[in-house]
Amino acid sequence: MSLIMTRKLDTLVCEKISKKLVSSSVERRKSCLEVLSTENELRCVLDVPDAASPLSVCVSLDTRSISIGMYIRAPEDRVSSKARLNWLLRQLPNDASDHYLIRFFWPGRAQPTQATVPQAKENPDIIEKDRKHLQVSGFEVLAVHKMGARLGQQANFISDLESFVPDYYEVIGQNLTAWKKPAPRVKDESVSISEISNEADAAVNPMD
Repeated sequence: MSLIMTRKLDTLVCEKISKKLVSSSVERRKSCLEVLSTENELRCVLDVPDAASPLSVCVSLDTRSISIGMYIRAPEDRVSSKARLNWLLRQLPNDASDHYLIRFFWPGRAQPTQATVPQAKENPDIIEKDRKHLQVSGFEVLAVHKMGARLGQQANFISDLESFVPDYYEVIGQNLTAWKKPAPRVKDESVSISEISNEADAAVNPMD
């Protein structure tokens, strides 16, 4: 998968895995099999240079689906959840189909909620349903593809996977920008010469 993305983007895309698994193919295989046997899922995370966040891919045998997503923090300089959502929506295409979802993450033990991108575009107030007392802390923008019988067909599964991931990055991933806390601003206030002199005297003679 990382090789496919590298060819599409003409830049090196690597799978993001722990150092322990990098150094041992046996441990890596064991880890993948454990997730598959306990959660019925195959997962990988791709590290795309300079992208807003890593790109996650999950194949679920239970739902017979492939989901691809990226997580970004909500902008903390917006107060309401609706304003934070609007910041995200400006980064997403207006013609996104219903298989693109936004998962909303909340502080504390509140469970994530979600809406399709078209639903959120049409009615941003949807984010505050049953969550008016909370501020959304992060978003995961997902593409979910229902595979059905194609998931069990090796050729179709591989070709679909190799198509879905670059398509997601082209439509969603390359347009996402991570929020960064702005640099502190210089206070707009005047300081008199006498105040500066008094502070300097106090620093030189702290016991006076």
